[in-house]
Order: sequence, then C-alpha cells, then structure tokens
Amino acid sequence: MAGLAPPRLRDHPFVPVVATGRALPALLGSPIDGLRVFTMHDGTLGPIPFQVDQRHRDGRWVWDTVPAGADGEIQPPAELAGAEDGWWETSRQPHAAGDDQDPPGHRLFDANDELVFMSRDLGPRLDHPPERLGDARVVELHVRSEVFGADGWAYVAAFDTDPPPRSSTRYIEYDDDANLVRTPIYAFRFSDTRVALIRDLRVIGQPLVDRIKIRGEVLLHLPPPLHRISFDEEAIMGRTRGYIAGPIRVIKQNQAHLQLAGGLVKTPGVTCEHVYYPHFARVPICMSVRFPVRSVRMTVTTDYSDPPFHHVYLGRHPDTSGSDWIALDTDRVSILSVLAVPQELRAHVETRSCICQPHHPAAGERNGAHETMGAGFAIQSLPDCPKGEHVLYGVYLLTPRPYEPGDERRALGLREPDVDLRIVRVWEAR
Repeated sequence: MAGLAPPRLRDHPFVPVVATGRALPALLGSPIDGLRVFTMHDGTLGPIPFQVDQRHRDGRWVWDTVPAGADGEIQPPAELAGAEDGWWETSRQPHAAGDDQDPPGHRLFDANDELVFMSRDLGPRLDHPPERLGDARVVELHVRSEVFGADGWAYVAAFDTDPPPRSSTRYIEYDDDANLVRTPIYAFRFSDTRVALIRDLRVIGQPLVDRIKIRGEVLLHLPPPLHRISFDEEAIMGRTRGYIAGPIRVIKQNQAHLQLAGGLVKTPGVTCEHVYYPHFARVPICMSVRFPVRSVRMTVTTDYSDPPFHHVYLGRHPDTSGSDWIALDTDRVSILSVLAVPQELRAHVETRSCICQPHHPAAGERNGAHETMGAGFAIQSLPDCPKGEHVLYGVYLLTPRPYEPGDERRALGLREPDVDLRIVRVWEAR
C-alpha cells in the first residue's frame, strides 16, 4: 500500500464531503487545475487531498477513462455535432475529454461538478485571512455531521496562475489491469469476465469474502418453459462504460443485463455505478422490470468459505425506512452491510436480511456441488412495481477493528450522509 494514507477510524470521521459547484457559487467558472483545498493542522495551513469530478450538462459523468470498445458511450449534443476540431471525438478514446459545458481545451468548475474531500482532514478555523493564499479567491467552509462526528473547517482556494502543489496523499487507487480497487482498509477485485461482479474482498490484507453471489428467478411474459427462469451471477453480462479514479473516490459505471436460458432471452440493459471511498463502498444491485419481465426475486449474499467471522449480527433499523443491516465480525475487522432502496421504490419491493446455510453434497453429487456460508439480502419486486430499470445498492462499511454497537447507525447513515456544508466567508484575491 505504498503511497496510500494509513487507515484510521477511531480518531477521525470517515464520511466524505461532497460539494457541488452550485453550493460554491464564488468558485464557479474557476479553472479546475487551479483549485486547492487547505486546512489547519498543528498550527500550519497545508493542502489536503481532494478531487473534482465533472458532469456533462445532462448529468452524465465526464470519465477519466472510457475503455476501448465502449461504443456509443458519449454522444455529442446537437450544437457540437460535426465540430471540426475533433475535441468531442477524443472522448471516445481510452482517455475521455472534457465537459460539454466547457470551452474546448479548458476544464472549468461548473454548477453540477462535484468537489470531494474527506471529513477526517477538517481542521480548526482561521482567525484571520489566509495570508499565504493572498493571490487566490478563498472560500471558508464549515462542515458538520452529527452521525459521523465531523465538525471542522476547510478553505477552498481558486488560483488563476501558478497554484501551489497539491497534496501527495491518496486514500484510494484503481488498478485497471488487475480489475482492483484498493485502500489501506480493503481491496475489491472484480471478475475478469463479468465486469459487474466482485470476486474477492480482503480487509487489512485478510481474505474474508469468497464472492458476492446472486441467486434469482425471473417471471416472463412468455409461454412455458420460458415463463419462469432461474439465474445466478454468471448470467449477468455487461461492459464497463467508464470510470473516474481520484485520490478520494473511484466511480465505475457498468451497463449490465441478464442473459437467460442459454442466451435465448436477454433482459434490457441497466446502467449502474459502483462508488468506492476509503472506508466504504456502494455496490449496485440492478433489477430490470420491463417486457418481457413480469417480476424478479433474488438473494444477494456475501459468501465466505471457512468462515473467519466470530459473530454475524442481523437487524432492521427502527427508522422511517426500516432498512436491513448485517454485521460480520472478527477480532481485527468488521464488515457492515446495508441495503439501500431508493425512496420511490420502497413501497414496490420486499426486502429482508438473511443467513444462507451451506449445502453439503449428498451421496452421488459431484464434489464441487456444495455451497459456502453466506449473509445477505432477499429482494422481490411486488406486483405494482413500476416498469423500468431499477438500481438498489448494497452499502459496505469496512472497519479496521471489531464491530461495536452503534456501527450500524453509521453504516445506515452512509445511504444519505447528513453532511451540512456552509460558506462562512469569501476572500477575494489581492
């Protein structure tokens, strides 16, 4: 893990701070390469790691990288179609180009772009204007989160020329060749053949999870025997559409579909995003309810062979959403899982947490027929479920210590973090 910041949890909140350009109006139109974020530590004002993730005017991400073969990934708006300078076409190459709201060759901070840093890097408030940043416009931010215990200050500066060096610290890395997302806490490895599937999870270097497994059944508007088809994760086909890999988070977008009955039936594609932060991940669970699909039910489990976990806790939090959670506990680390269901879908799906017991092969069964222990969530679409492509999320909080009561509250809070961001002062460049 050379180059990555060491893992910390007890002494620093781990929730990210995400500020759109709309929330930072004094910085709109600033060159992104000239932005820096500073905080006070040990009496010194210094840079902290951050990233700016851009969005096109219609909300799509501007990818750092569009893999080869991601055809049809980004279509130019009508006013840019046929542009002679070739700027837009570069966005279809392995390295993506710019935001369609920016002039060609420039990267500007727009209202729907997102500036991201970690609350663990917040510091105390300055009692005077930041003198060493006198040649920049500076926005003073006060950030608070009751759930995550964050309360501190950050200073976002926009330099027109000669910005100071960025922080060299990274909290996360993405290795495209190895299909691997890693932080000092965990490493997620994706399947080499199924881009949407996670094949391995290690926490503090320890292999804990065998795989994330899916078992399901689709009812179709088709005559027997195709009216009811079972599937597993091997039926999930797809491709990576693009990814962003900064020092704070990795965003990886896939388009996935089910290929059923030996390829006779293909469900509509669902676009979904994996988002990874230093201590937690949001992993999509895609569900297409569109013709010929009538309904879907599935069980999504985190499976582990030779269980290393001392305890497995299951619960349903008594809040308005009643979200399910699971904690897998060891003497060194814990994994907490929460099923996040979009508000508009909560009345149309049925969910519950579950433990899947291993199945041992009976006499005559082949040796590889047994299943491993697993803990996860059962999901079923109800008859009134809206037609369309739906995305639920498994939120995984990975901690470098055993489970403590109350950790589930933080994991549940990661569905929609209660981070309050307020601009207190703005200093103009001198």
